[in-house]
Amino acid sequence: MAYTDREIERVVQDQLSWDGRLGNSKIEVAVEAGRVILKGEVSSFAARQVAEADALMVPGVREVDNQTTIVYPAGVKKPEKRELKASILNRFLWNPNIPASEIDVDVFDGNVTLRGTVDGYWKKIRAQEIVYRMRGVVKVKNELAVVPSKEYSDKEVAQSIIAAMERSEYIDSQRIELQVERGVVSVAGKLDGRNQIQEVLRIVKFTKGVRDLVNLLDEGYKAA
Repeated sequence: MAYTDREIERVVQDQLSWDGRLGNSKIEVAVEAGRVILKGEVSSFAARQVAEADALMVPGVREVDNQTTIVYPAGVKKPEKRELKASILNRFLWNPNIPASEIDVDVFDGNVTLRGTVDGYWKKIRAQEIVYRMRGVVKVKNELAVVPSKEYSDKEVAQSIIAAMERSEYIDSQRIELQVERGVVSVAGKLDGRNQIQEVLRIVKFTKGVRDLVNLLDEGYKAA
């Protein structure tokens, strides 16, 4: 069954209003071709994750662009700029997969910008996840560049992704359109359920040589 953007928007709004974990969050919903855009205010990183997970549960949602801002309740003391920056760098140092010496952290009023390089796309995403879990962070701008330690051709990256998908019991690789251009991977196609989409994205995320990901996958395929 195909869902219109207006129908998806209504159901997502109902889902967010229903979820008691979101408390007094003020979230605005917009939908463009199955892509849900969340804006507004939430009280914590956990609430931010809940809102995204709720939206992803709605049939017809292709992906979620979570632009919500964390606004801490009155009375909650936020760390100072230097304290927050030091905490982030220290957390990176304790994570063996994150090259702390290659990352520059800029903090302004709870807004964190990450610059520098990592050698894997998944490390770029992981660094962002770590920062969002830090007390006092309200928004993260991830400008980390992915520079693989080894040069991979687009053909090698594509073959590696396809091989991984063929090893997965959850994915029919024949239903996925894959393009790789200068390390930027685009995946498209209609799959049977959100779990299959997440599995494809997981495979791409951890593949060596991937510099960025464009997700054009959609739900809608049903096996005969």
